[in-house]
Amino acid sequence: MSSNDDTGYLDLVQTTLAGDRVQGLTESLLPYFTLESLPVGTGWSKVECLYDESKVLAAVREAYMDEFITDAVQAIITRPGKTFYLARKVQLLLFQKGQSIFDRLVGNDDCIVLIPVAISGSPMAIVQEPKGTAVSHGAEEPKDGRRTTLTFKTHSELMISGRCSILIPDQTKVVCVMLCIGMDKG
Repeated sequence: MSSNDDTGYLDLVQTTLAGDRVQGLTESLLPYFTLESLPVGTGWSKVECLYDESKVLAAVREAYMDEFITDAVQAIITRPGKTFYLARKVQLLLFQKGQSIFDRLVGNDDCIVLIPVAISGSPMAIVQEPKGTAVSHGAEEPKDGRRTTLTFKTHSELMISGRCSILIPDQTKVVCVMLCIGMDKG
């Protein structure tokens, strides 16, 4: 499902309900940090946990791999390739006010997966595609690239094109498990 009602943005962002195992594992991360103790900043940063979160994050990756949604990923990763891969890197990240550019986390042609764990403030954000990277949908590309909104919700998975960025409103903190999906070139 798209994060909005306009199917013209399915190559930018798609939202789906997380599977039961992924939901349970992400909920188990809540005691590892407190939103109030996370430092205020701009953009994204790695969450410094109270305990070693690596085993839980590895379990989230395995559960996500079992529940992998190929159709949604194929709409976002448009370059030719033979098979998808789920990168080994999995992180717990904090997104807050300002712009977070995804190509600093994943490749431009890849898909970033964000699984919200905790949200404080507005759950709304804007997904923005850089100018000149739009996939043609018959309409003229806006001056600054295409934009659409998304809503962060716990128990969901957001799949976003690596070429995009998100704009988070002031006084908002969103902690997400971050995964990367790419496509083999061979």
